[in-house]
Amino acid sequence: MAYPKIFIINLARSTERKRHMERVLGSLPVDYEFVEAVDASDLTDEYIREVYDDAACRRNIRRSLSKPEIACALSHIKVWEIIKESGLEEAFIMEDDIYIKDEEAFREVLKARNRYPKKWELILFGHGNSMVSGIGATTSFFHKEKIYKKYCISRFINFGCGTLGYLLNELAIDKLLCCTNVLEIYIDSYTGTSRFVNLYGVEPVLIEEDDIGGLSTLQDGRDDYLLVSSTPRFKPFLTKIYIWQILSFGRTLIKSLQLKKYK
Repeated sequence: MAYPKIFIINLARSTERKRHMERVLGSLPVDYEFVEAVDASDLTDEYIREVYDDAACRRNIRRSLSKPEIACALSHIKVWEIIKESGLEEAFIMEDDIYIKDEEAFREVLKARNRYPKKWELILFGHGNSMVSGIGATTSFFHKEKIYKKYCISRFINFGCGTLGYLLNELAIDKLLCCTNVLEIYIDSYTGTSRFVNLYGVEPVLIEEDDIGGLSTLQDGRDDYLLVSSTPRFKPFLTKIYIWQILSFGRTLIKSLQLKKYK
């Protein structure tokens, strides 16, 4: 299969990051395009009131979004609109502060879309807070599709989170544009939960954040959220999920053996 087109979100003033992404993608056989990010410094209070519901956000996440967070969300929405207007069935979106951990695996996983779960809509190639956890968000043991060598496409147990790099199709874009007319949560929650799209993630992660020139301005204001939303906060809950999955698998295995015995 042909590779999907890649769109890179980049602030006009972040020229070093643009050069960095040209180096990252220069050796890959992909068609890519830079999209100018929405600059937080250009957002007026009047415009923010049009695109963002602070009261709803406080109810949902118990705090307001910062200007950079709103600008980041608007940048992704801008790319979704460009993709929709272009009539593309699929596209890949990257932020400008990433690196690809394994270029060969990235190419092979991206090319093998005919082996993806049939109803996928959005697939995170980087997820969780891999800079902290090292492995990304926790995925389900029972919902995996092996794609290439050790790399699988899996369901998430809880949140995927992260907009460093993700593949999405036209159905996901329609759904996301429909629910982001007015922002009520951070962008990671729109793209990082199955509440809005049929979500999967590549495991282990293929894209991580790069510290080139410090944190990306697209990421400003999200660090607190990423730190508390990574695995440690949900360990007790995840432990219960794992135990439930193991017990469920054990019961299914026992029933299968019993049925086989009596046949």
